[in-house]
Amino acid sequence: MTAFFTIKTQTQGFTDQLMQFSAFYKLGRSLGFTFIYSPLISHRSRPLVGRAQNNTRDVAHHDHEDIFTFLGFNEHFENQMYSADDELLQSIEIELSDSILQAEHIEDYSGLKSYVKQKVLDSSRDHDRYPLVILRLERKVPPLGKGKRAFFSIIHNAVTTLPDELNFRSLYDRRRQDHHVDSAFPDDGRIKLLLHIRQGDTSFIQTPWDTYIPVDGRRPDYLIEQSDYSVLKTAFSNNFVDSIFDPEDYVEFVQRLLARFEHTAFSVRTFSDGYQRAFAILKENIAKLQISSKGKAELLACEHEYDRKKFMILDEIADSRSQIGESLTNLHCLIQSALEADILLVAAQQRMLPKLVSLYCNEKHPVVIVLYRMQPPNYGDLIKNHTQRFVYTNIDDPDFERIGEALTRLKKA
Repeated sequence: MTAFFTIKTQTQGFTDQLMQFSAFYKLGRSLGFTFIYSPLISHRSRPLVGRAQNNTRDVAHHDHEDIFTFLGFNEHFENQMYSADDELLQSIEIELSDSILQAEHIEDYSGLKSYVKQKVLDSSRDHDRYPLVILRLERKVPPLGKGKRAFFSIIHNAVTTLPDELNFRSLYDRRRQDHHVDSAFPDDGRIKLLLHIRQGDTSFIQTPWDTYIPVDGRRPDYLIEQSDYSVLKTAFSNNFVDSIFDPEDYVEFVQRLLARFEHTAFSVRTFSDGYQRAFAILKENIAKLQISSKGKAELLACEHEYDRKKFMILDEIADSRSQIGESLTNLHCLIQSALEADILLVAAQQRMLPKLVSLYCNEKHPVVIVLYRMQPPNYGDLIKNHTQRFVYTNIDDPDFERIGEALTRLKKA
């Protein structure tokens, strides 16, 4: 079958779009289709407007360099892009998701490819024009706790590397030759530990009167004021929202980790988006909060000092430096630092860095520790050997023995 294909991603963050691209590119090329690039854009990976307006350096950067340009992604595909006459093509959109594969009784890669081929044949109306197959995730929102893309593991298990000698890390490194980005880590031979604390739209806001308001729209207690933090952080869990973690949780874990090793051997750097998006959500939904007008005013008034107060606890980590808040400068430094780090520490409420590692790093470096509280994550949709690649550990009962084994392998590598 002579056919072309392109990939349409949804409007999530850039690593989510790259994961979709990776899986669908493998699928399309496995079918023998010729690729036509549709430029990727990530509005989620740009700073909020208010922050950008207060940072002229970021505004200039924002106007001239999308995240996919920063990664060297756009430049590569624009240079390599195959161009076809639109009049010779007929567009055929094929949506895929876990529910679609389940409904079609698709259980393996052969079945998936057969399904796509048959959909193309059934949808080809004009035999004088070639099919342009548009691969994308199903638009329909899945039921709470159900995902769309666990089927990516079928693709990754069958095709472990990108076709056509495509290598995302090579594109990034090539871009850095002419557009240098500083790392947060000193080059002093110590073990580089990067702590990424996602808060923003996955967190909660603590009110001045010591109650808690979750701002994660995936939770059933979204925007419902609560008084008991211990109940809040364990009240809800599914495959995509494990628990609520705040800076204190991470700091306590890091201190326990460093106490098992010589802390002077580590250089610790922390990145967080902070709480700007959390307050933006509160402002957008302020009328829905069951709080008095005076209470709402007091709540919003604490935004100015909130990041500083919440992240002061990072000072308790020996030889730690931090970069808090959303800006392109911080995002670029985070990416560069993550690719240089020896250990990445994240929690299951975010998957940005595990996705980055699965796409940009080799199978042994860095060590990725993923904290969870309620149930172990399953990142099989990211990479074939996810249980070996990522160290999943319960924050309340850490498996320090396995972490130690991973660090020993790191030293030997």
